[in-house]
Order: sequence, then C-alpha cells, then structure tokens
Amino acid sequence: TLTNQRFNKNERLTAKKSIERLYKEPSGSLFAYPIKLTYTLAPATNGSEAAQILISVPKRNFKRAHDRNRIKRQLREVYRKNKVIVLDCLTSKQQQACFLLGYVAKEHTPTATLERKLTMLLKKFADALVENNT
Repeated sequence: TLTNQRFNKNERLTAKKSIERLYKEPSGSLFAYPIKLTYTLAPATNGSEAAQILISVPKRNFKRAHDRNRIKRQLREVYRKNKVIVLDCLTSKQQQACFLLGYVAKEHTPTATLERKLTMLLKKFADALVENNT
C-alpha cells in the first residue's frame, strides 16, 4: 500500500536511551558490504512504531557534509522502499526493532547496489526473527 511506502518522522530513531542501547548492547548485527545493520529487539508496545531506524555515515570516511547527506538520502530511500520485508515479520511476532544502518565503505556506492545489499540484510533479519521465535 502507499501509506506503508512513507518514511515518517516517528520511524526515525531519536530517543537517546534507545540509541545508547543500540551501541552498547545490540541484539545482533548483520553485514553486507557496504552496509552494517545492527539491531535491538524488544516486545512491541502500543502506539509505537514496529521499526525505527538510525543511519550513520562516518565523518572519518566522508569529510564533506554533502557526501554524507547523499549517502544517507540513498539509504533512507532504499529502506523506505523495502521496509515491508521486516515490518510484516515484526508485527506478526509482536516485536519492536531499532536498526542502525552503518555505511562502512570509503567511496560512493550506486543506489542499485545499496538496494540489493539492504534487501538481502532485511531478508536475513526477517528469517532470523522467524527462526528464533517459533
């Protein structure tokens, strides 16, 4: 549906506690160059998003803000188009996830490649979720 294709503000991870937890005690992480997906899982609570996402592009690898912003924009768009993969799984398992998408390459990557890698990671995550909770 079209409403599911949106990327609303409440899908962004902004809570300090959640971000801290994501860095300090993640539930797990998956990797497909150039993206590292780190996540935490929690039981779903009423009125909150099933998945929230934080995108990180290191200043060390991309000195110029416009380069970092471009990559973040690419990752946001790819996630927006493919988030359905994990959302269905999370809602059926009554789970809530926080994702950290870290970009680890030192150069730009075409959007098509990012899309292929991120969908692969999201599918891996969904499969792992199905295996763990059954």
